[in-house]
Amino acid sequence: MYTSAKVKLFYKKFPFLRYLFGSFQDKVPSMDIKVEEYSKIIVVRLDGEFFLGNIRDVELIWEESIAKNPDIIAIDCKKLYFIDSPAIGTLVKFLNDSAVYDIKLMFFDLSDSVIRVFQTAKLNRVFTITTKKEFEEKYLKKV
Repeated sequence: MYTSAKVKLFYKKFPFLRYLFGSFQDKVPSMDIKVEEYSKIIVVRLDGEFFLGNIRDVELIWEESIAKNPDIIAIDCKKLYFIDSPAIGTLVKFLNDSAVYDIKLMFFDLSDSVIRVFQTAKLNRVFTITTKKEFEEKYLKKV
């Protein structure tokens, strides 16, 4: 028999399985998005699951951020614990947009599950990825 704590730990380790075995309510992905502005730097904090169902929300934040003409857009992935294929495609689109608009796109504080996805998809070779400490020391201390 599985206890509630064991099931939660199992889903935390393998979040994608919630969509196969969880209740209907668990199948609705959720994510909180927070935006912080520091002069010409915008930090987008993603908290939850970046999934097909919330791509449009993230795209709207991206479009609003680009309109402010920043030098850097940094995405904080510390609390992002799941990302699916369409969401990865969205991040690649953001990379292309950032090149067009001459904006440096960065990712920092990736969770273990997101690091594995980035490494599997070889995204760690094309995205600028750093730690929160390195990002803050290099970019936010100047602000």
